[in-house]
Amino acid sequence: MSQILSSLGIAALGLVAFGLLLRRFEGSFIYFPDPDVRVRPAEVGLEGMREVALQTEDGLALAGWYLPPTAGRPVLLLFNGNAGNRSYRLARLAHWKARLGVGALLFDYRGYGENPGSPSEEGLYRDGRAAATWLAKNRPAGSALVYFGESLGGAVALATACSAPPDRLVLESTFTCAPDLAYRIIPLFPARWFMRTRYDNLARIATLACPVLVLHGTEDEVVPFDHGRRLAAAARSGEGAGTRFFGIPGAHHCDTFKVGGDPYWAELRGFVDGAGGA
Repeated sequence: MSQILSSLGIAALGLVAFGLLLRRFEGSFIYFPDPDVRVRPAEVGLEGMREVALQTEDGLALAGWYLPPTAGRPVLLLFNGNAGNRSYRLARLAHWKARLGVGALLFDYRGYGENPGSPSEEGLYRDGRAAATWLAKNRPAGSALVYFGESLGGAVALATACSAPPDRLVLESTFTCAPDLAYRIIPLFPARWFMRTRYDNLARIATLACPVLVLHGTEDEVVPFDHGRRLAAAARSGEGAGTRFFGIPGAHHCDTFKVGGDPYWAELRGFVDGAGGA
């Protein structure tokens, strides 16, 4: 019996040590910034896009690009995922511009692209608020405001929407909360005991009054399809009412707009067009 207890004690100590190690280097498992902005808007046919600077509450200047909308069309505030930088999203934005006629503010979080600072949960929330503040002052009067959050960007979009509500919110490939996602990656590890990073999207989406569209690929290898379903079900407006869920057959984490084809674009356009005026 004493030998069993000793083995259990060693295992428990090992678990705690592993948890503390993961907590110490937590950010390196979540954020994958690329400092090199390799593509510029004009290279993908977005000649009308201009550089802008966003000022955060804690004094950081963040780089972004702003594309004005076609007259009367909505403006998207785009919240990137956890990897790369804003230049990685230009090809997708070119599709949005061509198919939907929308404008957009595309920006990088702290520590991404040329931006100063290091990413963190609270830091990204501040960055989202800075982008929303800039867009509130600079988008055309009468243009609807739509937040579009991709993966981790969905968490930042949700948090931003709580303090600066948009007309509509789109979440694509977004998880329920960070510990839930960690449990999927390391099923036997009690992530909730050790993780400081929360991104509690399930709780936040239940507080929002704006309409929500949840997009998720059925073959998402990073964020399980069920996470999207659970987010839509938890939305305050209620799935089937103000909230819509659209599963994309065969799509993975990063190829939704390519695999989804015309049905994907029709769903997105219908939701964006329903946003109305600001």
